[in-house]
Amino acid sequence: MPTKPTVTKVPFGQNDKVLAAIKKSRASFVIFPDCFVERIIIQSLEATYTKAYGPDLTVGWIEDNILSPGLFGSSGPCVVLESDKINVKVKKFLIEADLSNTLPEDTKLLLFSNKKIADKELAKSLDSIQYEAPRFWEMNKYVDVLADFFEIKLIPQVRNYLVNSLEPTAESYYNALMILSAHKSDGIISFETVKGLIRAQHLDNFAQADLFNTKNMKRFFLSLLVIENDYEVYRSFFSFIQGHILKMLDPGYASAKKKPSKYDLSLENAARRWRPEELLSYMELFTELEILSKQKSDWLRDEIRKNYLKY
Repeated sequence: MPTKPTVTKVPFGQNDKVLAAIKKSRASFVIFPDCFVERIIIQSLEATYTKAYGPDLTVGWIEDNILSPGLFGSSGPCVVLESDKINVKVKKFLIEADLSNTLPEDTKLLLFSNKKIADKELAKSLDSIQYEAPRFWEMNKYVDVLADFFEIKLIPQVRNYLVNSLEPTAESYYNALMILSAHKSDGIISFETVKGLIRAQHLDNFAQADLFNTKNMKRFFLSLLVIENDYEVYRSFFSFIQGHILKMLDPGYASAKKKPSKYDLSLENAARRWRPEELLSYMELFTELEILSKQKSDWLRDEIRKNYLKY
């Protein structure tokens, strides 16, 4: 009787647990949050793994190389990349083959993907190892994971600079650390070197929100002026802060949640410091600044500077 497929979820940042789960598995999907983490795990696998690609996979290849290794000389366990792109015939074969029970003893078939498997029947036909993405407030964990991959020993000052200066995306962190890896000495890179190589391109939305919550508007606008003329960064932030103000104006926002987060609770405390008319005035200002950002207007920084000088 076929065994029921299992799902193993691994929290972000625990590469060793992902590799341990892969080592134990015989036939399973391995799902990653993005191509960068997937690349790290692929390079961490033993060199004995054979690579194949989902779009090129055929039923005949699986039968010859996976199910009949004795006859056709299997070259070891196999990793299939882009397994979300396998064709209909291969999907049907995998669903019906019950590979968890029919694979030869010394064979592995791991189907990697950095996208969700859309075919639910296929996804449920094999065991699954799911490397979970970080929560949005945990994105800085990428810095540690990627620094380890590039063998860079980050001093606290450098780590803080990267977290506060870069857009909180896997791609931004990966590109920055790849650049830094070419300038390290014995795994270490100085803060001065990092500042020279990596320009600030990110606003810490939640740090800015804390400044707004406490009415520290001079520092709030100064932080906006530190950013170079990156209109997309500005647009994204002014959109965020408008949403933040709308939540402050809604007295039932946090209480309506079963498990309010630290951020939700901070909104309640912040709302007590502000009068509704004050918040609406800033909402109007940030709407205007977002429009200037979308227009890539030269007046944008002048408006930010003008507001900074008010305090």
